[in-house]
Amino acid sequence: MSDEWPADGGVLLNATIERVDTPTRDVVTLCLRDVSSTTGRRRMCLVLAVGAPCGMGLVLRRPRGEAVSAFGMLLRKHTVGSRITRVRISDTTVSLSLEDQGARRSLELDRSARPVELALRGADDTVLGTLRGSRDAPARRSAGSSTDPADRVSLEDAGARLVAAFAQEDLSQRTRALAGTLARSLVRLRRRATAIAADLDRLAGADEMRRIATLLAPLASRLPAGTTSARVTDWSRDPPEELDVPLDPARLPREQVETMFRRARGFDRGRTIAETRAAATAREIALYEALARRTAEASSVDAIEAIAEDARRAGLHVEHAADPARSRHAARPSAKPFRVFRASGGRSVLVGKSAAGNDELTLRVARAHDLWLHARDYPGSHVVVPLERGASCPSELLVDAAHLAAHFSGARGAERVEVTYVERRYVRKPKGAAVGSVLLDRERVMLLALDADRLATLLAAELPPA
Repeated sequence: MSDEWPADGGVLLNATIERVDTPTRDVVTLCLRDVSSTTGRRRMCLVLAVGAPCGMGLVLRRPRGEAVSAFGMLLRKHTVGSRITRVRISDTTVSLSLEDQGARRSLELDRSARPVELALRGADDTVLGTLRGSRDAPARRSAGSSTDPADRVSLEDAGARLVAAFAQEDLSQRTRALAGTLARSLVRLRRRATAIAADLDRLAGADEMRRIATLLAPLASRLPAGTTSARVTDWSRDPPEELDVPLDPARLPREQVETMFRRARGFDRGRTIAETRAAATAREIALYEALARRTAEASSVDAIEAIAEDARRAGLHVEHAADPARSRHAARPSAKPFRVFRASGGRSVLVGKSAAGNDELTLRVARAHDLWLHARDYPGSHVVVPLERGASCPSELLVDAAHLAAHFSGARGAERVEVTYVERRYVRKPKGAAVGSVLLDRERVMLLALDADRLATLLAAELPPA
């Protein structure tokens, strides 16, 4: 069934298109000026939707949203200033005939297509451009009626339904975006908690290592070089416990006892740091779980915005969650190959996550005047301190960065670590070198005495990925 709106009663007939917008990817709005209006409403906004729901309706206020799309720019070029000369509506199609200084165009909304289509056609019926819906939409009539399709009330009712549907979809998109951001953060935090728990299990051996070293110490000076094991008795146990302690024949027993004591002290410091990080991570998990529950229960955009703001204050990157219309077509950025820590003076320190991440950080992210650090003679992360051109690195910031270089290396847990530092301009990668491998010129070396409290503070100040 098809209806043609009468020239004397069609509310859209002879209206002039003054502006075209695309507030969402599925919606086109035409701001119209009705020169024949007798109701005082000389301007109105026609909504053409190809999503779910689809259809046509009138609204009093122009819906706001994202920047005009390429299809919207095409419509602006060919339709602004045009007059609507004919309107045809059927169960599956809406057609607007347009004319501007003799040039004829038409806009056709085809609700039978899958997905729904809005096409701009030229005078010879050539398709100049098409907007396709992002999802299949039911082919239902969204405006007018079979008896009086030109009735303004029917059009405004249809417009109200479309706007309400847009608002609900906007809420759903924002909710999904924020919930997804929180879910990804919780996955990251739970992985961190698992890794810290594994560190704590490993570091729990400090007491046993110290006990064996204490039992072995009185005998160490009397054991000859090349000894492969020693039997000791722990008289503090009931009954007394005899142990066979394996030894490295290539090293003096006394040196091995000193190494055990030193490693036990390192394990103690590491356990303190890990416990601090575990507590901080548990607090973050609890916070994000609470935000996720609030998100699931939110029933308005304002509530979602309030939750997003709380998440931002907690350090979570949620710009896309707060404005999904602007971001849903953008490619999701890949994870950065480096960690970011907030160090002395609120300055950032960048730490490579892997060998490939080290190459990315050093060769592509760091600038020539930035400071580069690495634990000397140990495998580990490249560390970069971003600096302004010509600026020197403050001593406290340098010590913070050195702590991170030592921690994210094979020297983790050592009392003292030599850390190399140099301007990035003096770091180069030879042709054919292994991933993460570089050569240095003009490097300087500092002997770092590890401060466990300082390191714990730094690790707790890791920034969430952007």
